[in-house]
Amino acid sequence: MGVISGLNMAPILRLKQIKQYLPPDVPEILDELMKIMTPERSWKTFRDVLAKAEPPSIPYLGVFLTDLVFIDEGNPIYFFDYYRLRLINFPKCKMVYDVWEMIETCQSVPYKIEMTEPLYSYFEALSYSDENSLYAMSLIREPRT
Repeated sequence: MGVISGLNMAPILRLKQIKQYLPPDVPEILDELMKIMTPERSWKTFRDVLAKAEPPSIPYLGVFLTDLVFIDEGNPIYFFDYYRLRLINFPKCKMVYDVWEMIETCQSVPYKIEMTEPLYSYFEALSYSDENSLYAMSLIREPRT
């Protein structure tokens, strides 16, 4: 989702000419990512892909945070039985557990990434640019016509 969000920023979307320099399979890969990360049917495609993925994986936490909010807002903490006794809503607890279990499953196996040169130096020196700076750079690359 981070890649999709970054590529859908105004400074990137306005770059039309640069697309001709991309490898031919890049648009297909991006289309596939967009299909996976569509919010339709409560992120069903993403959930299916994530369920089939071998850990470790990096889940899009926005989906799970939304689930937790809906579970909390849409279900009472307690039920009252026939005798007006306050009973814990265990189905709600199970739904919350299922969300946390999916997140934990994604984290159950650590990533084994060795930071070797030149990758380590590249990430150490990685700079940050805000959207205004990126837009100014995109105007230098492709001036308005």
